[in-house]
Amino acid sequence: MRAGGSFARDWQLIKLARTWQPHDLAGAILERLVEHRNPLVMVEIGKAARALGAEEGRQFRERMPAGMDAVSVLESLFLMGGIWCEAVRGDAGALLRIKKETGTFLAGGAQQRAVAIPFLSGVIEAVAPGAQVREAGDLLEVRVQDEAR
Repeated sequence: MRAGGSFARDWQLIKLARTWQPHDLAGAILERLVEHRNPLVMVEIGKAARALGAEEGRQFRERMPAGMDAVSVLESLFLMGGIWCEAVRGDAGALLRIKKETGTFLAGGAQQRAVAIPFLSGVIEAVAPGAQVREAGDLLEVRVQDEAR
């Protein structure tokens, strides 16, 4: 503070400093971009979300015990993130049904819905290479060859 400042001004600055909160500027920008629904922007947002999901999936898979199959890895990941997931196992692999809602896995408002499917697809591709992902209403259906990693 400079010498000779006024007590009232300094007191007001202290009150302002106490109520200041950090801002999620990137989240606010993303939300505005999503609101405009520009197709080119949405494609780029999807690419970025898919790449981040792939990074997250690779990191998660690296921390899992050796010999754990991709279906179990995905089930545990979604369970921890609060994402509803149902696995139906068969001789040829498994079919996972995953709610598109991301539970506590991703935070955010409108931008969450815009990035959820590409992000989850990136995670799935990293954990279970070759998995087939398709949208079915409010679910993602994932066909996975059930092999130990």
